Amino acid sequence: VRLLAEELIGGIEEELDYRREADAATRLRANRAADDGIAIPQILGTLSTSRVLVMEEVVARTVGDPDALIAAGVEPAVLARHLLWSFLGQILHDGQYHADPHPGNVLVDTKGTIWLLDFGAVGRLDPMALDGLRGLAMGMAMQDTSMLARAVRSFSGDNDTVDLRSLEAD
Repeated sequence: VRLLAEELIGGIEEELDYRREADAATRLRANRAADDGIAIPQILGTLSTSRVLVMEEVVARTVGDPDALIAAGVEPAVLARHLLWSFLGQILHDGQYHADPHPGNVLVDTKGTIWLLDFGAVGRLDPMALDGLRGLAMGMAMQDTSMLARAVRSFSGDNDTVDLRSLEAD
């Protein structure tokens, strides 16, 4: 119980350190700068500290508000596609992704731009997990069971004893 409590406290302390959140937002903003219809507020680093996070003002409303989607002037399917492609890029290309994308952290403005907020929870993928996910995505896109089986095997970390033929058949 003590180790679990220490881990929980450490996680909360990390999430409450706004320098960490500022760094994550800045990296994600740079990584996703070319995403269609997606924006991340600029962090004002000279005004931010470990206890205060200052960023550019975003005038937008939650994507959970149907009126906000109408006011955006962009088909909801297009907005959803922009968001999906951004998250796929975050996960499969960058290996760092927004890990708390609920409607309060995903806003849409009247120009149809989706704004991502709150980078206190950011996921990071190690190289092995990233390679495995890329293999899964490619295998599914190509409908290639052999590629899928190899990707699943790489996730297990066991390249010697997994029977690829049985895995492909399953």
